[in-house]
Amino acid sequence: MNIKMSLVGIPAFVVLAITSFSAAAGTDMEEALNNGAQQLTADEIAERVAGKTVTYILPDEREVLVHYGAENAASGRMVGGDWSDTGYYGITNGDRICISWSKSDEGRLRCFSVLVVNDVVKKFHPDGSFAMEAVKFEDGNTL
Repeated sequence: MNIKMSLVGIPAFVVLAITSFSAAAGTDMEEALNNGAQQLTADEIAERVAGKTVTYILPDEREVLVHYGAENAASGRMVGGDWSDTGYYGITNGDRICISWSKSDEGRLRCFSVLVVNDVVKKFHPDGSFAMEAVKFEDGNTL
């Protein structure tokens, strides 16, 4: 009888352990949303970036400037680096911003969800991992 009681407790322990592990394995985006971040709508994204140059800080601390121009043209350059490129961007009905760099992406689109986290605009990859943080928005092309 002691053996039966011990075996009955094992599945409950396994379920609890898996549930705890799953909760801890959330993405950066899920964590931000759970802590009060707001996902921007397509209109809110357009309002923040269209016609502006945005300064982003990447996870490795590099700084990148991106100008979101007229007719969905994009241009960008790395501050203090040798990367620069042109391409196009679009904002989807699914509340994401997508960009394709002519040289870097060869036509492939990179799409991001945009959240406001503690008054800071952050972009997240489709897998929910953190991509970059917007630190400055300037009207026009300041590249």
